[in-house]
Amino acid sequence: MTEKKTDKGVTRHAADTPREAALTRRTFIGSASAAIAAGASVGTFSIIGRAQAAASGTVTMYTSMPTSYSAPVAAAFNKLGKGITVNVFYAPTYQALQRLEAELKANRVLCDIFLIADPGPFLNLKARKELLDYVSPEAKHYGKADRDKDGLWVNGRTVATMFAYNNTKLGAKDAPKTWQEFADAKWTGKLGGIDPRVGGTGYSWYYVTRNTPSLGVKWWEKLAKTKMLLTRGHGALMDRMVSGELPVTEQLDYAVYINIKKKKAPITAVYPPEITPVTIAPIAVIKRGPNNAAAKVFYDWWLSKAGQEVVRDIGGVYSARKDVAPLAGKPAYDTLKVMDIDYESYLKDRKKLTAEFVKVFGL
Repeated sequence: MTEKKTDKGVTRHAADTPREAALTRRTFIGSASAAIAAGASVGTFSIIGRAQAAASGTVTMYTSMPTSYSAPVAAAFNKLGKGITVNVFYAPTYQALQRLEAELKANRVLCDIFLIADPGPFLNLKARKELLDYVSPEAKHYGKADRDKDGLWVNGRTVATMFAYNNTKLGAKDAPKTWQEFADAKWTGKLGGIDPRVGGTGYSWYYVTRNTPSLGVKWWEKLAKTKMLLTRGHGALMDRMVSGELPVTEQLDYAVYINIKKKKAPITAVYPPEITPVTIAPIAVIKRGPNNAAAKVFYDWWLSKAGQEVVRDIGGVYSARKDVAPLAGKPAYDTLKVMDIDYESYLKDRKKLTAEFVKVFGL
């Protein structure tokens, strides 16, 4: 586990290995102290001063958005001079959730803002009244599929799952073009993909393709026979694909876009015609977080047109806001074949489907 201190705040993240990914209490001491200090100062000001102080201090965001993207977004907000400093803690989706749940159980909550790539846990948190009863004025700019019916969470970033290949190892003629071709036996030992048990986008990939009639469980059984390398993060997959170790890997649209545009990586994106699994990553204010007032300011900014443009430009993702255009070079979102998901079932079926995946892959 590493910690990087800058004048823009503190960024903490868990690595992809199980040992390094363990989230310890020590990791959070810095954020806790700052948040408590900010809250403790409120009572010493006049009425006007209290209002200003309430929307100042430190905000801690727990997120599954990789540090290389989430930290620069937080830094962009910090530069606005609102008197609020956002610190970021990164961990894979279900590890971040595990940490938040542990804090809620202990009633020692350090998280102000929660953003992970799985809407299911937000349904559970809302049902338990752990989300702040706050509707951002920006929520009206999002469609019904991208926000809670009562407005307590909103889709903070939209991630598409696809695959990519190393174009120095494969020509366009030989590379797979569909999910069916991706799982062809000729790629045995040459494929990589995210483990659906670890991350929200991994579960989304399994859930959507498994429930697509032309693919289904049989497709996953076919894929398992290729001995596809499973990893805990897409960064490891990207490294292996760029190096040529794995010529074809399942990927996320934003990672492929950033690596092509900014790093000139020798890779080509493929959006399979059968289906594009899309994961929405809700963002919400945690009610028992130490700094609700400042968290609301950051939450509103993240969902605003300006905030979403920063998230898009730094993170390479799609925005659910209709007034935020996709990045040049990416297909328009409405041209992708996507699935309408019942998130109640999505949450309810997770344990059953991950067990099914384990059986299919013989893990």
